[in-house]
Amino acid sequence: MTKLLSLLRYKISMLMIFICLFFSNQSYCQSLLEKTGGIKTNFAFTSNDKNVTILSQGIIQRGVYDYSKSEFINVSYGYGYGLQNYFLEISTTSPFTTNYRPKEEGKKKGKYYRVKLLDKNGETLVISRFYTSKVRKVDNENKLITYSFNLKNIPMILLDQTSTINLEKISNYK
Repeated sequence: MTKLLSLLRYKISMLMIFICLFFSNQSYCQSLLEKTGGIKTNFAFTSNDKNVTILSQGIIQRGVYDYSKSEFINVSYGYGYGLQNYFLEISTTSPFTTNYRPKEEGKKKGKYYRVKLLDKNGETLVISRFYTSKVRKVDNENKLITYSFNLKNIPMILLDQTSTINLEKISNYK
């Protein structure tokens, strides 16, 4: 009886060790993006309607802040705020196509990325602008380029219907 009891204890302890090891290794399967609350996405990307190879992509929530202040001779004031926004982050090895505006339009409109969201049938869902000063771009001499787009003006319901994103950089004339 004691031999049967010790065998049962051994099997239970081995099962518990196996369960602990199995579930502890599951956390290593997640990417850093997923561990920090982000989700991987599977959008197809184009630029000027040509396919762009994307190495990784995802949507993550981040904190952002803004502030303003003014000072006069005897008076000063200021305010600030913080909030959470979602960001689309993508990594690629090739920059997006740059289109130049005609010289007659001048520099009045600024530099921006024109982002067109397309559904699975190729129909345009929305076209939006992301000014280059608001897009976080990190690269290492164009070998690996990472972009981060703040999605505060894009409804999530449209992203849910999106299958392809066309990105073009619009710049001032050459």
